[in-house]
Amino acid sequence: MELPCPRLLLLLRLLVFLVAVSWPLCGAGTEGLGVGEEGLSSIGASSGSSIRTGVFSITLAMGIPTERLTITITIFKNHSTQISTPSIHNPSTIAAGAFYCRAKKMGTVRPWATGLSGQLQKAFVTGVPALKRSELETACEDFSNIIGSTSSCTLYKGTLSSGVEIAVASSLVTSADDWSKECESRYRRKITSLSKVSHKNFMNLLGYCEEEQPFTRVMVFEYAPNGTLFEYLHVREAEKLDWMTRLRISMGIAYCLEHMHQLKPPVVPRNFDSTTIYLTDDFAAKVSDLEFWSGAKEPNPATSNSSSSSDLENTVRKYGMVLLEMLTGRVPDSEEDGPLERLAFRYFDGETRLAELIDPSIGSFSEEAARSLCEVVRSCIDPDPKRRPTMAEVAARMREITALGPDGATPKVSPLWWAELEIMSSES
Repeated sequence: MELPCPRLLLLLRLLVFLVAVSWPLCGAGTEGLGVGEEGLSSIGASSGSSIRTGVFSITLAMGIPTERLTITITIFKNHSTQISTPSIHNPSTIAAGAFYCRAKKMGTVRPWATGLSGQLQKAFVTGVPALKRSELETACEDFSNIIGSTSSCTLYKGTLSSGVEIAVASSLVTSADDWSKECESRYRRKITSLSKVSHKNFMNLLGYCEEEQPFTRVMVFEYAPNGTLFEYLHVREAEKLDWMTRLRISMGIAYCLEHMHQLKPPVVPRNFDSTTIYLTDDFAAKVSDLEFWSGAKEPNPATSNSSSSSDLENTVRKYGMVLLEMLTGRVPDSEEDGPLERLAFRYFDGETRLAELIDPSIGSFSEEAARSLCEVVRSCIDPDPKRRPTMAEVAARMREITALGPDGATPKVSPLWWAELEIMSSES
């Protein structure tokens, strides 16, 4: 029998991964979800357009009679893919499963206890795979491909064997003697916190690495190749962002922050501004949180990884400032003009016209929409934090103004799944 093509195997692994991570979210006290490739087969061309078909079976085990779902995936010559509707061999079992899901309270479910082999078996602790330093050294060309630095880490660009690009944040601490127990605790909490975000407009965490010889503490993220929003607004003179692109970026940021604030507990990106918002190939926003912790080398136990109401209110203000920065094309603070809020409040007080406020390089734009966006800015940067809207309210209002839903603001092609698939299969 002919072996399945690599593309089909990747698709099947992706299907396994999606099922594995989504099933526990139903709230059932599941005993486990077993996923197997038992029914995998490769079939020759069955029609003029079909070139490969795979049959994939999934077995659900929930403390009740098990159920097998059979899924057929067909790849056509034009590279499109068709996934058939699963055939349910025992509908009563699924009904019992649905009742069981409602009746039993949410329990602690290990998100990766799914029968998958390879790196994901190690993910029970943090929710993301532990990677080897040797793998990252190869990907980052012996850690020579430096693309930036922050107050707590050096950033490298890496390339997996599949060609997928990754961003690697390596702690500036290079000796175990300088890495306290508090540092280790905050580092692990940071990984656990970021692993819960999982949003298409977030620079998602793909893995981490911790080794003692040589001392290594690393976080691995998606890579966004178009640099930061700050660069496109203030540095790249020949590559200005037009009106619709700025609207799309602003919506991607809003949806991401709304999602982060709705997590329990909420996740708050530290040092959030236009320099920490990255852009994909198609200029979708990617909010990042690459710092090991905010500020000084040694984290402050009272503030690191906390998410108080003041943190959420402050993030809303920061979003308003980023939106204002995109509308005006001006830096948040300059020696010549002072704080950007000063210009905004002159407009709010009627001392400045809209045309003087909006970035002239933005091209044609809707004055009505621009005025509405300025009102969003006004509410977000209100001096009284208690009068500021929540990110959910901000995202809802922004959607009314721009008519852009979440799908319109997300990257058209995300490298996340392919990077995760490679990490999943690296040891299989």
